[in-house]
Amino acid sequence: MKALSCPKCGAPLPGAVSICPYCRIALVADEPKTSQPIQQEQPPFQLPSGWELYQDPWHGFSIAHPAGWQVFVFQGQISVREDPVGTVSALIWPFSLQAPGTARNVAMQLTALIHSNNPSFQA
Repeated sequence: MKALSCPKCGAPLPGAVSICPYCRIALVADEPKTSQPIQQEQPPFQLPSGWELYQDPWHGFSIAHPAGWQVFVFQGQISVREDPVGTVSALIWPFSLQAPGTARNVAMQLTALIHSNNPSFQA
C-alpha cells in the first residue's frame, strides 16, 4: 500500500520513499499482488443511516462518523471533527505499547510519547 503521509509524524511523503524524510522512520510498503482495486472492508456492525466509515490503513481500525464530519490526520493523530475548528471532535492517537503493563505504566509511556513530540508538555 502506498502511504500518502508518514504513520509516525503525519508528514506528507514525496512519492515512493523507504524512509520518512522528516522523522526518519523506516517505511514498509505492502503493494497489492494484483492490479484489482483494494476493496473497503464492511464493518461488522450496521452503520447508522447517513453515517460514513473511515478506515485507517496503517493501524487497521475503522471509525464511523456522522455525515458532514471530517477526518483529519496529522502527526499520527486522527481527529474526527464536526467543524473545521474542532469545536466538537474526537481525537484518536494510536500507539503501540512496549509490553503489557499496568495502567500506571501505560500512562507513563503515553506521557513520554507526548513529551517526545512536545518537549513543553508536562503531566
